[in-house]
Amino acid sequence: MEIVNNIELYDKKVNTSIALGTFDGVHLAHTAVINEALNSEFTPAVFTFSQSPSGVINGGKVNALATKETKLRLLEKAGVEIVFCPSFLDFMQMSAEDFVKMLFEKLGAKKIVCGFNFKFGAGAKGNPQLLKEMCKQYSVELKVIPPVINENLPISSTRIRGYIENGELSKARELLGHDFSYEFEVTNGNHLGTTWDIPTINQVFPSNFIIPKFGVYASKVIIDDKEYKSITNVGIKPTIGSKDICSETNIFDFTGDLYGQKVTVILKFFIRPERKFEDVEELKRAINNDIEYVKSMIY
Repeated sequence: MEIVNNIELYDKKVNTSIALGTFDGVHLAHTAVINEALNSEFTPAVFTFSQSPSGVINGGKVNALATKETKLRLLEKAGVEIVFCPSFLDFMQMSAEDFVKMLFEKLGAKKIVCGFNFKFGAGAKGNPQLLKEMCKQYSVELKVIPPVINENLPISSTRIRGYIENGELSKARELLGHDFSYEFEVTNGNHLGTTWDIPTINQVFPSNFIIPKFGVYASKVIIDDKEYKSITNVGIKPTIGSKDICSETNIFDFTGDLYGQKVTVILKFFIRPERKFEDVEELKRAINNDIEYVKSMIY
């Protein structure tokens, strides 16, 4: 899959079928847009941004459902051949009309696909109706995908965030179409688990990423394309204390140094809420009990 970060330097003369959107989490409603772009004789492509437009405009917390790496991996798995992924800062002042012309004239769009509520251009003034008018002028095919419904409600990133924040991973998985995961660098922890013969990898959640419900999870870790069962605690480790919200994962049947590497953790099932124990010995017993329980699970 080709990743194009600088649109100005893109000069290929390829006819494309472009799916437009933020694609945070690449959930099933996003997949419907992408699949329509794939249903074409032209090269399937996605136009998205390297950061959240709403986060840039509002300067607020984004609560992203996926890292950039995870999003790109999911797009490649879906069959996308080109991802146009520039900085939103380079486009935020571009008019809606100029944005569409750029798709036609620079990126070779012969088919465009978007969701029913897609907005674009400076001030988010562009909408599917404007796309329809301009696509007609340029003889470009347009497909606008209606809402994808689950339990009588449209699938949305907002709904999925709510499920993850409540620890309802099976419901989040149902709307995502895949497991919820994150891919962060492994950092140094306090090494307490190592002294108990329960080594863990520590990963700090970035400020712009969604925080799952604090607690213990049955999880899996991907290392060198191999999956390992594991157990993960998300939170602030109240018995010991932590200045950061972090993910602490004990990987079963694995030994090795992962410090400094980006490792993917998949949260499968919520086991119990995070709690403060009377002392570290009680914490150690609880961790061992949790590990034995998760090891006995089939997932």
